[in-house]
Amino acid sequence: MLAGLSQPGHPNVVRLLGAVEERLTRCVILEYCDGGDLQQALQRPTPRRFFFRVASGVAAGLTFLHANGVMHRDLKSPNVLLHGEHGVKIADFGLAAGVQPTGLTRTHCLGREIVMHEAYSKSADVFSYAMILFELITHTVPFSDRSALQAAVSI
Repeated sequence: MLAGLSQPGHPNVVRLLGAVEERLTRCVILEYCDGGDLQQALQRPTPRRFFFRVASGVAAGLTFLHANGVMHRDLKSPNVLLHGEHGVKIADFGLAAGVQPTGLTRTHCLGREIVMHEAYSKSADVFSYAMILFELITHTVPFSDRSALQAAVSI
């Protein structure tokens, strides 16, 4: 899965530059993004057209991943990095998985299918994208006024 990130990919997906795998050390070296993450950016006043720039960047990156058989499975504002004046990149592929031949897989994520421990498809990533849109509009984390259990029930 990570090997695919090192190929020339998509401008809205963070690029894998290298990896270290030694006896006690394992790490990946990713493209540097100087603007921090989306959750941090939403704590400050945002520039004009910020919503459209981020929404379209995340949508384009997610479309690329899905077209290449990858489900992110942990799409949220801390995993969207900002770079330069216009760069928006999806990052943190620690929970990513390939789409099974059926198009379904099982894992833990934020979508309803995950809360119910059901098999799910790329639609779980789309739900997470909608939560990013909510956060872009309101500058608040969805369900942040509830406990983790109440948020899961609400989903």
